[in-house]
Amino acid sequence: MTTFNYDKSLLRKNQRDALEISLKNDFKTGIHFHATGAGKSWIAMYLLYEFHIRYPKANILWICERKDILIQQFSRNVIKDRNFSPILKHFNVLDFVELKKDDWYQSLNCSTFWGKPFLCIINRAFLTNRDKYKNIKTPIHLVIHD
Repeated sequence: MTTFNYDKSLLRKNQRDALEISLKNDFKTGIHFHATGAGKSWIAMYLLYEFHIRYPKANILWICERKDILIQQFSRNVIKDRNFSPILKHFNVLDFVELKKDDWYQSLNCSTFWGKPFLCIINRAFLTNRDKYKNIKTPIHLVIHD
Protein backbone atom coordinates (compact mmCIF):
# COMPACT_ATOMS: atom_id res chain seq x y z
CA MET A 1 0.00 0.00 0.00
CA THR A 2 2.92 2.35 0.33
CA THR A 3 2.83 3.33 -3.35
CA PHE A 4 -0.56 5.01 -2.95
CA ASN A 5 -0.26 8.81 -2.92
CA TYR A 6 -2.24 9.31 0.26
CA ASP A 7 -2.15 13.05 0.60
CA LYS A 8 -5.22 14.33 2.42
CA SER A 9 -4.36 17.85 1.25
CA LEU A 10 -5.59 16.75 -2.19
CA LEU A 11 -9.07 16.53 -0.67
CA ARG A 12 -11.38 19.47 -0.10
CA LYS A 13 -12.33 20.36 3.47
CA ASN A 14 -15.76 18.69 3.20
CA GLN A 15 -14.08 15.51 1.97
CA ARG A 16 -11.45 15.51 4.74
CA ASP A 17 -14.17 16.13 7.34
CA ALA A 18 -16.25 13.22 6.03
CA LEU A 19 -13.23 10.94 6.03
CA GLU A 20 -12.31 11.89 9.60
CA ILE A 21 -15.85 11.19 10.85
CA SER A 22 -15.74 7.64 9.51
CA LEU A 23 -12.23 7.06 10.85
CA LYS A 24 -13.09 8.33 14.33
CA ASN A 25 -16.04 5.96 14.66
CA ASP A 26 -14.08 3.06 13.12
CA PHE A 27 -16.46 2.80 10.17
CA LYS A 28 -19.45 2.00 12.40
CA THR A 29 -21.53 4.59 10.59
CA GLY A 30 -20.72 6.79 7.69
CA ILE A 31 -23.51 8.29 5.69
CA HIS A 32 -22.11 11.30 3.89
CA PHE A 33 -24.57 13.47 2.03
CA HIS A 34 -22.95 15.77 -0.49
CA ALA A 35 -24.16 17.47 -3.65
CA THR A 36 -23.40 16.05 -7.08
CA GLY A 37 -19.81 16.79 -7.96
CA ALA A 38 -18.74 17.34 -4.34
CA GLY A 39 -16.38 14.37 -4.40
CA LYS A 40 -18.25 11.51 -2.75
CA SER A 41 -16.44 8.96 -4.89
CA TRP A 42 -13.08 10.35 -3.78
CA ILE A 43 -14.20 10.07 -0.16
CA ALA A 44 -15.30 6.48 -0.78
CA MET A 45 -11.98 5.49 -2.34
CA TYR A 46 -10.04 6.98 0.57
CA LEU A 47 -12.37 5.13 2.96
CA LEU A 48 -11.69 1.93 1.06
CA TYR A 49 -7.96 2.54 1.50
CA GLU A 50 -8.23 3.33 5.22
CA PHE A 51 -10.50 0.36 5.85
CA HIS A 52 -8.07 -1.96 4.09
CA ILE A 53 -5.15 -0.62 6.16
CA ARG A 54 -7.07 -1.37 9.39
CA TYR A 55 -8.66 -4.60 8.20
CA PRO A 56 -6.45 -6.09 5.46
CA LYS A 57 -8.46 -9.32 5.16
CA ALA A 58 -11.90 -7.68 5.03
CA ASN A 59 -14.26 -7.95 2.05
CA ILE A 60 -15.89 -4.86 0.58
CA LEU A 61 -19.05 -4.41 -1.44
CA TRP A 62 -19.23 -1.22 -3.55
CA ILE A 63 -22.72 -0.59 -4.92
CA CYS A 64 -24.43 2.19 -6.77
CA GLU A 65 -27.86 2.68 -8.25
CA ARG A 66 -26.50 3.51 -11.69
CA LYS A 67 -24.24 1.33 -13.78
CA ASP A 68 -22.85 4.29 -15.74
CA ILE A 69 -21.45 5.84 -12.55
CA LEU A 70 -19.73 2.59 -11.57
CA ILE A 71 -18.32 2.19 -15.06
CA GLN A 72 -16.94 5.73 -14.89
CA GLN A 73 -15.55 5.35 -11.34
CA PHE A 74 -13.72 2.13 -12.07
CA SER A 75 -12.57 2.79 -15.61
CA ARG A 76 -8.86 2.14 -16.09
CA ASN A 77 -8.19 5.80 -16.90
CA VAL A 78 -9.94 7.16 -13.80
CA ILE A 79 -8.31 4.59 -11.51
CA LYS A 80 -4.91 5.32 -13.02
CA ASP A 81 -5.34 9.12 -13.04
CA ARG A 82 -6.40 9.14 -9.40
CA ASN A 83 -3.54 6.78 -8.48
CA PHE A 84 -5.87 4.14 -7.05
CA SER A 85 -4.35 1.22 -8.97
CA PRO A 86 -2.06 0.25 -6.05
CA ILE A 87 -5.07 -0.02 -3.73
CA LEU A 88 -7.00 -2.29 -6.06
CA LYS A 89 -4.05 -4.67 -6.41
CA HIS A 90 -4.66 -5.76 -2.83
CA PHE A 91 -8.15 -7.06 -3.70
CA ASN A 92 -9.67 -9.72 -5.83
CA VAL A 93 -11.78 -7.22 -7.78
CA LEU A 94 -15.09 -8.76 -8.86
CA ASP A 95 -16.77 -6.35 -11.25
CA PHE A 96 -20.36 -7.30 -12.03
CA VAL A 97 -21.38 -4.01 -13.57
CA GLU A 98 -21.17 -5.21 -17.16
CA LEU A 99 -20.37 -8.90 -16.63
CA LYS A 100 -23.73 -10.37 -15.62
CA LYS A 101 -23.04 -13.93 -14.53
CA ASP A 102 -26.17 -15.70 -13.35
CA ASP A 103 -24.32 -17.28 -10.41
CA TRP A 104 -22.19 -14.19 -9.62
CA TYR A 105 -22.47 -14.79 -5.87
CA GLN A 106 -20.38 -17.98 -6.28
CA SER A 107 -17.39 -15.80 -7.15
CA LEU A 108 -17.72 -14.07 -3.79
CA ASN A 109 -18.16 -17.37 -1.97
CA CYS A 110 -15.03 -18.81 -3.59
CA SER A 111 -12.92 -15.68 -3.26
CA THR A 112 -10.81 -17.02 -0.38
CA PHE A 113 -9.11 -19.23 -2.97
CA TRP A 114 -7.26 -16.15 -4.27
CA GLY A 115 -5.74 -15.36 -0.87
CA LYS A 116 -6.91 -11.78 -0.73
CA PRO A 117 -10.14 -10.04 0.18
CA PHE A 118 -12.68 -9.20 -2.48
CA LEU A 119 -13.91 -5.87 -3.68
CA CYS A 120 -17.24 -6.52 -5.35
CA ILE A 121 -18.44 -3.76 -7.66
CA ILE A 122 -22.11 -4.13 -8.51
CA ASN A 123 -25.18 -2.04 -9.21
CA ARG A 124 -28.02 -2.39 -6.71
CA ALA A 125 -30.61 -3.67 -9.19
CA PHE A 126 -28.39 -6.59 -10.20
CA LEU A 127 -27.42 -7.28 -6.58
CA THR A 128 -31.04 -7.58 -5.49
CA ASN A 129 -32.37 -9.25 -8.65
CA ARG A 130 -34.20 -12.47 -7.67
CA ASP A 131 -32.77 -12.17 -4.14
CA LYS A 132 -29.51 -13.80 -5.23
CA TYR A 133 -27.61 -11.75 -2.65
CA LYS A 134 -29.09 -14.16 -0.09
CA ASN A 135 -26.75 -16.81 -1.51
CA ILE A 136 -23.66 -14.90 -0.40
CA LYS A 137 -22.01 -16.97 2.33
CA THR A 138 -18.72 -15.07 2.62
CA PRO A 139 -18.83 -12.17 5.09
CA ILE A 140 -18.97 -8.63 3.78
CA HIS A 141 -17.24 -6.27 6.20
CA LEU A 142 -17.88 -2.88 4.57
CA VAL A 143 -20.54 -1.66 2.18
CA ILE A 144 -19.92 1.48 0.18
CA HIS A 145 -23.12 2.68 -1.40
CA ASP A 146 -22.35 5.54 -3.73
